[in-house]
Amino acid sequence: MKEDFLHYIWKKQLFDKTDLFTINGEKIHIIGVGEHNTNAGPDFLNAKIKIEGLIWVGNVEIHINSSDWHKHKHQNDKAYNNVILHLVYNDDKTIKTEKGEIPQTLKLKNKIDLKLLTKYQQVFDNKANILCSSYLPSVNDEIWEGTLQKLTAERFNNKVLEIEDSLCKTNNDLEWVLFFLLAQSLGLKVNKQAMQMLAQSIPFKLLIKYQANSFQFSALLFGQAGFLEQEFNEGYPTRLKQEYQYLKQKHKLLPLEKFVWKFLRLRPASFPAIRIAQLQVIMSQSQFYSKIKHAIKYEKVKELLKVELDEYWDRHYVFDKLSVVKKKKLGAATLDVIIINAIVPLYFFIGRKDEKYKGYATDLLKEIKAEQNSIVKRYKIAGKKIKSAADSQALIQLYNFYCIPKKCLTCSIGKQLMKDD
Repeated sequence: MKEDFLHYIWKKQLFDKTDLFTINGEKIHIIGVGEHNTNAGPDFLNAKIKIEGLIWVGNVEIHINSSDWHKHKHQNDKAYNNVILHLVYNDDKTIKTEKGEIPQTLKLKNKIDLKLLTKYQQVFDNKANILCSSYLPSVNDEIWEGTLQKLTAERFNNKVLEIEDSLCKTNNDLEWVLFFLLAQSLGLKVNKQAMQMLAQSIPFKLLIKYQANSFQFSALLFGQAGFLEQEFNEGYPTRLKQEYQYLKQKHKLLPLEKFVWKFLRLRPASFPAIRIAQLQVIMSQSQFYSKIKHAIKYEKVKELLKVELDEYWDRHYVFDKLSVVKKKKLGAATLDVIIINAIVPLYFFIGRKDEKYKGYATDLLKEIKAEQNSIVKRYKIAGKKIKSAADSQALIQLYNFYCIPKKCLTCSIGKQLMKDD
């Protein structure tokens, strides 16, 4: 049994409340369960209970065994002095607060419906990553779709918080944030961190100053990425290096170390130099931020991202090394990744003040095919339909933040399973 289960039992009051007594034999009546606290401190705040006719208002702490109080060092923490009720499944030890007082204790053993306890144990005894996988086919479409909708919003609200953190460093310049989001999206999973570092190494004032000049902007990006520190045989990278040396000295720039970039198991089309070149061309478009903000429709957004590189890159994947001639374009799947990870979060962020942008963001996700990854595959195997990227993004949130940490009783599906007979 996990404490989460007892939290759920207390919050929903799913135990026998007839003839309810503390372990000291005092009559207890629960008036209010309090507010579930997910931060540090007691588990429920501002609960209201009546003990022997006297009403108490304070906090409730929950443990499997009363001895867990000592395991968690609560006896040394003043934050637990205002605990008016210690709710336990099994009372195995007398405990005291930091003040030396013994809190009232309510034992739930033999008070929880055996069917409910059995169902909980059946789910948590499951060794699968998705504990409720065998139950998922029985979850009706209304609950499933409602849960996914909430999880999509939750996932992108979390991304909005990340954007807010970025804005703190850039004087609220949304154009720089778009640049940052595009950079990390183009890096995909392998070079996401390196692309973030590259974007963060370029102050907003330099982005604005040089992005309209294709050559200078290229020199700035490749130089900051650490790709212009060597000697070259070809004219184009040699000129970029000369330009970057000038910019580096003028603005006191510090380039990244080249070792931060990864090439192993990457297709040549995803090599960092190609992605940086694509970032440069995308961001060099006139009034690009304004165009993205007003595009809102899937096809219009894609058109703004469908860029072609100049002729040099037709015969290169890296500087100074010729390759077979091939146009370097962003594929359909990569375009969708960029929209999901850059444009949709940006729209959700704008939607804080202009609500309709949240609708635009959700519409974009519904236009994009569901992502194909190991997480989505798990739910497909469990018999659930995944219609679009809105669903697959929701499932990533569900799996990482509920299934893996086994927070089933804070999940709409898990709570429904506990209700069903």
